[in-house]
Amino acid sequence: KKTVRMTKKYKAHDENNAHKVGDQVFIQESKPISKDKRWVVVSSDQA
Repeated sequence: KKTVRMTKKYKAHDENNAHKVGDQVFIQESKPISKDKRWVVVSSDQA
């Protein structure tokens, strides 16, 4: 069988502007912040 990897880009609100495009972070669904943003950055993925 063929293996297919799928990804999805989310527009997430980063209040302090602490992360850059491409950083891996944990996000949480929230109320709509703008037309496209419905996610909030919770923490960084630095494990």
